[in-house]
Amino acid sequence: MADDKKLNNGWNEWAHRVLGDIERLDEKEDKMQTQINQLAIEIAILKTKAAMIGGFWGALVGGIVSIVVAVFLYKVGVK
Repeated sequence: MADDKKLNNGWNEWAHRVLGDIERLDEKEDKMQTQINQLAIEIAILKTKAAMIGGFWGALVGGIVSIVVAVFLYKVGVK
């Protein structure tokens, strides 16, 4: 009977350690998931900024080309 008590006490200690490890890993996973979500948000922001900058430069270059073509056609005499 004393051996059974020692065995149970040993198991209780290991059960406590296992539960502690599971809780620690769960917290670590939650932190990692939060970091992944933050990275996804930052990537979305950067994509939006890149699209806006690309649109701006595209419009600027298009405007410049239009002006150059208009000036050229005026100089050539095409109406």
